[in-house]
Amino acid sequence: MDLRYNAALLIAIAATSAMIGISSAGALESQSAPARDNRPPATAADAASAPTKALGGANGRNDDDHAEQTWLFRALIGSLLLLAVVLPFTWRMRMLNRRLKQEVGERQQTETLLRASEERLRKLLDLSPDGIVVTDAQGRISYFSLRQAEMIGTPENSSILGRSLFDMIHAEDRDAARSRVQMLLQGQLLPPRAYRLLKHDGGQFWGEVASAVIHDGQGGIEGLLTVIRDINERKFLEEAVNRTNDSLMSQIQETNRLQEQLREQAIRDPLTGLYNRRYLDATLDRELSRAARDGHTLCLAIVDIDHFKRINDNYGHQSGDEVLKSLGSLLRGSARGGDIACRWGGEEFMLVLPRMPAETAKQRTEQWRTAFGNIAFSLGEGQTHITLSAGIAVFPDHGRDAATLIECADIALYQAKSEGRNRVVAFQKS
Repeated sequence: MDLRYNAALLIAIAATSAMIGISSAGALESQSAPARDNRPPATAADAASAPTKALGGANGRNDDDHAEQTWLFRALIGSLLLLAVVLPFTWRMRMLNRRLKQEVGERQQTETLLRASEERLRKLLDLSPDGIVVTDAQGRISYFSLRQAEMIGTPENSSILGRSLFDMIHAEDRDAARSRVQMLLQGQLLPPRAYRLLKHDGGQFWGEVASAVIHDGQGGIEGLLTVIRDINERKFLEEAVNRTNDSLMSQIQETNRLQEQLREQAIRDPLTGLYNRRYLDATLDRELSRAARDGHTLCLAIVDIDHFKRINDNYGHQSGDEVLKSLGSLLRGSARGGDIACRWGGEEFMLVLPRMPAETAKQRTEQWRTAFGNIAFSLGEGQTHITLSAGIAVFPDHGRDAATLIECADIALYQAKSEGRNRVVAFQKS
């Protein structure tokens, strides 16, 4: 094709040169013709001189031929110069034309490949089990996958394109979603988050939303790519699990409460609310070991209600229980945090008083005796005041073990009873 193009170009240039030459020759002939046609008629004198003039005419024709050849030569030179100018320009134009055709072909091929790639990507996105949404920087939807259309119940993408992505989010979650988008646009990397999303028919479902910024070729922000996963079923399962866990926690708390209640019942006297003898047996040895280790005293007091059997016999066991509860309430309300008050059995009560000297323990016990004696009990038709007696023993002066201390305190109590009751007696070694 290039050879045919060059040949046609050369023929055109040659034809142009020939026409220039012919035009030049025609111009010379036209200039000489008028001179011959305008000559006057011949005379006799002219006839006599005809040979001479004929010779001169031949010389004139030779001059005309020479002039014609000169014009032809000049035309040929002009054609060659024109050819020298036109050929490089033509060659350059031909090369540019070839390059342009190549670039156009490459661009068309690139566009074809790009369209094919976009089509493959679109099909891949439509086959994704998650919904995919592409928006501009203002949140307007420019692409919506088929899966996302199925999620919200709208099969037509055209009814969704151009809408704001935030319109799909529950009103109570939109502010949080907008704040999250702003953080993404500022360059922060954020994990997926669950939102309540709206369906086309007004229903709602839970979706896990993850977004990433899309940049253009100049580094600017083109929009957002958002992947939405339907976690409605998972959310319901999580809520069911949470409800089950809450129920289990309630049951565990109730079990712990019952266990604590059982433990309290095991170590508490149900009538007075004081510790029982089982608890005292378990703790008295520990308190004595602590007192021995720390080098402190420990007082043990046994308190007994005077003539308690007579109260039960005369007024009944219910009246006797009221007396026991009153003494238990008095001891529980006035004991220190570290003191241990327990019902030893029947009408006997025992108090463990750590870090308390003997004289102080006797004063405290006297206060309990006085306070209890001031209580007026309604027994029978009138009111009655009841007294108590107490015996005190001290660690380590009277003994270093629980059994010895209890025995010494019991001896002191027996002495108080023997001396007329309604008194406090501290153990004295004989």
